[in-house]
Amino acid sequence: MPQFRLLVTLHSYFGPSWQLDVQGDTLYWVKSSNGEVVQEKATTLSAAEIDTFIKEAEQSGVFTWEDHYMHCCMLDGATWSLDLQAGNRRIQTRGTNGYPESWPQFCEALKRLAASAENPCEIML
Repeated sequence: MPQFRLLVTLHSYFGPSWQLDVQGDTLYWVKSSNGEVVQEKATTLSAAEIDTFIKEAEQSGVFTWEDHYMHCCMLDGATWSLDLQAGNRRIQTRGTNGYPESWPQFCEALKRLAASAENPCEIML
């Protein structure tokens, strides 16, 4: 399995915030609201789950995303950040009310990786 590291933060001004952090084969997932943790879990990922996520992330074009996405004319919206390393490739990017075109596809991959009933990115839309 190639070296893998993932840290995603999603924050909505009017709603919940999420952090998804994968260290080694352990996924830590935290949802908070108004600064209070409302849900959290830690789970072990299989090599197959990590490989599937990497392939889906690649298909979304994540490694070609820009450094920053911003929608200039919106206040009190949402911010996000992503730090992903898969083997020798790495992307560090973020956004303020702006998203890459393939954001929904990437978010579906996150949802599957986290085995979440809800899509954490839905707070962003």
